[in-house]
Amino acid sequence: MNFEALLKNRYPGRSIVMGGDPSGEYVIQVYWIMARKEEHRNRVLVDRGDRIMTDVADTTKPRRDSSITIYNAMRERKGFYVVSNGEHTDTVLEQCMDDGFEFSHAMRHLEYEPDKPTHTSRIMAMYCHDPITALQPYFQIGIVRKSAHGAGCERNVYQYDSFPRGFGVCITTYKHDGDPPPTFCNDPYLLRIAYTDPYTIALQFWSALDEENRVALAVKSINVKSGESTFKIINKYKKV
Repeated sequence: MNFEALLKNRYPGRSIVMGGDPSGEYVIQVYWIMARKEEHRNRVLVDRGDRIMTDVADTTKPRRDSSITIYNAMRERKGFYVVSNGEHTDTVLEQCMDDGFEFSHAMRHLEYEPDKPTHTSRIMAMYCHDPITALQPYFQIGIVRKSAHGAGCERNVYQYDSFPRGFGVCITTYKHDGDPPPTFCNDPYLLRIAYTDPYTIALQFWSALDEENRVALAVKSINVKSGESTFKIINKYKKV
């Protein structure tokens, strides 16, 4: 039912899905970018070896402020796998891994994006697992959004010990299309992850997104035993 709702949602905005594949052997992270204006659509996701980041597709076209459009979307180090819709990918990874802080502490000083009147939320997710120490893996998803009662922030963290095989949870920046689009203010919702192969998973979600507004999508598949990851990127536009 939730996947049908995603199919009908013209503009959920940037979104994250995190869960498990049907075999139970892989953790899946999905991230996608959507945009309605031409200058906002001028982006791709690119492989930078140890990270997946956003980049400008065509440098000859007018561009939006790069401070909120160019960032590391996915990073990983020593059992920490982080995905987010902004530069806070680095903040969460470095504070949780290097400084020993909790996920919620890393979110403490984050604020929603300075893009009035939209006030886009900052969303993030982290999977933690060290195959060497065999510690119990865990999953965390967070959202920092504008308060409904003023200019302050609401910061919510959701923690999961596991997911049913073939399912994950999704969090988005917006509820749906609008002017401005209304902020997503629900709990993360369950979505089916129907496949194991990253390419097929990427096609599953890419085909669910509005054809006009979808921009780029990445799927990371993490082996729960070895910690090794593989990924697939789909871009609407080519890097020029």
